[in-house]
Amino acid sequence: MIRFEDGDEFFQKLGEAVAEHEISSGIILCSIGMMRQVTLEFYMGREKGYLRNQIGGPLEVVSLQGNIGLKAGKPIFHVHACLADSAGKVVGGHLKQATVHFTNEMLVMRFDEIKLLRKFEESSGLNGLFFS
Repeated sequence: MIRFEDGDEFFQKLGEAVAEHEISSGIILCSIGMMRQVTLEFYMGREKGYLRNQIGGPLEVVSLQGNIGLKAGKPIFHVHACLADSAGKVVGGHLKQATVHFTNEMLVMRFDEIKLLRKFEESSGLNGLFFS
């Protein structure tokens, strides 16, 4: 479990926790908490790239999952999130940036015998996930 506190930059704290626990491959099972200053992305294809949606928040985490793999020997995170505002409006997509609002608790399953690797795929223009 990784516990985030108010004001933590989500990916910075995730990177610190992964380094501390020596996690090079795994899955982010779920996360419960709140976020603000969120950037979500939606991939439009090679030619168009990503559409970005920036939301000030605060937002409640409705669903969050992802994976932890290696690219060029360094951890890389692929995280998707669904977030709700105080009116119940839900937005979602590829989580690019977020600051923790109040708290966030995340469960991660570490893989020791399986390595998840990210490699560029010419066909999609994305870094695909492969097993090693």
